[in-house]
Amino acid sequence: MEQIDVGLLLLRIVLGGLIAGHALQKSAGWFGGGGRSQTAPVFESWGFRPGHVLVTVAALSELVGATLIVTGLAFPLGCAIVLGTMIVAASPNAKNGLWAQQGGC
Repeated sequence: MEQIDVGLLLLRIVLGGLIAGHALQKSAGWFGGGGRSQTAPVFESWGFRPGHVLVTVAALSELVGATLIVTGLAFPLGCAIVLGTMIVAASPNAKNGLWAQQGGC
């Protein structure tokens, strides 16, 4: 395996892991996140109703996108899925950073 292949693999793993962690914050409450019960009211305050359903949709989208990125299967599709959800997440609170426990996306 060439060095560039290893570098791209590491990049995919880091990016996919970051997005998966973000999804698990909102869906399961891992890594200091609020889980669905605390994230749903936030989604509803942004105008996304019903909050519980849309939190699940967002988390599943992020997990599917992260999986496609890490595995390299349908990499462009995985990036498009993640980009779509991150644009929506970043619009109201990008100034607070990435992680939910800090009020971020």
